[in-house]
Amino acid sequence: MEADKYMQALANLIKTKHDQAKDLKAIFQFRIESEGNVSVWTIDLKNRVVVNSDKPTPDCTFTLSDKNFVKLIKKEANPAELFMTQKLKMGGNMGVAMRFQSVVDGIDPKDLMDAVNTPSTGGNASNFKSDAVFEYMSKMFSSVDVPKINAVFQFVITKDGQNSIWTIDVQNKKINRGEDPKPDCTFKMSDDAFFKLVNKQAQPMELFMTQKLKISGNMGMAMQLQNVLEKIPMPSSKL
Repeated sequence: MEADKYMQALANLIKTKHDQAKDLKAIFQFRIESEGNVSVWTIDLKNRVVVNSDKPTPDCTFTLSDKNFVKLIKKEANPAELFMTQKLKMGGNMGVAMRFQSVVDGIDPKDLMDAVNTPSTGGNASNFKSDAVFEYMSKMFSSVDVPKINAVFQFVITKDGQNSIWTIDVQNKKINRGEDPKPDCTFKMSDDAFFKLVNKQAQPMELFMTQKLKISGNMGMAMQLQNVLEKIPMPSSKL
């Protein structure tokens, strides 16, 4: 999603520019939607971090499209305008939600675009080894011969109390960051366990039996995961 780049840029600005929203101690969560996928980001101004996760618990939640989030952060639209035209849904503490405009107002457009155009601008992507794996797999997936199954696998990867969520749509040969509204099955495991799984240092059944992997949804479909992963060539365990 385009919004991911801007969230990572915002993470960098909040981390490096200490006067950015310095007087606002609030947690804003964004559910950003694009083509049926959802990317969840949390802007934690109490601890001055921005993470691609639904944690910590937010004071308020915003739901909007990828396109409208980019307009919002680039000051091409404001929260009240998007809300009044039903392009933005808000939940939680509405008083706090209204203060997000002050965060946007405090962003220098030049600083924002410099951060967007700088590689590895921030967020929690670099903290999850699995993010690099999923990004690599997403580039390879369209060219590999995977089993012909109509399945959507969702992964909730955990590390240090935070989640990174990815979806593998086997039929459409897509791998996306974020939630799917109706996955066939969901796998929840640690960042380290996922890394071992894709590098064939552990099997799904082994992780499941040792309670390092939790599976929900269609268990029969979940058993097909290993067949899909085996078709994706991994360059090395050093990803």
